[in-house]
Amino acid sequence: INGTVSVIHEEVSENLREGLSLTVERLGTPPCLLEDDRVQQTLTPEQKAALEAAIERGYYEEPRQQSVTEIA
Repeated sequence: INGTVSVIHEEVSENLREGLSLTVERLGTPPCLLEDDRVQQTLTPEQKAALEAAIERGYYEEPRQQSVTEIA
């Protein structure tokens, strides 16, 4: 399907089975903080390890997979 988000949303919504609906919660691909050169240059090794653990364990997922306490 080619087109804008609204066109894609409309196309998908029109083709859903009766009783189903579509809700767009987020658009785009979030950047990976670990691939950002600015982040790499400014984090201490401990901070980088904490960030890696948080990403791997789903802290930034929606809904959040683990709390800060669980990751620590």
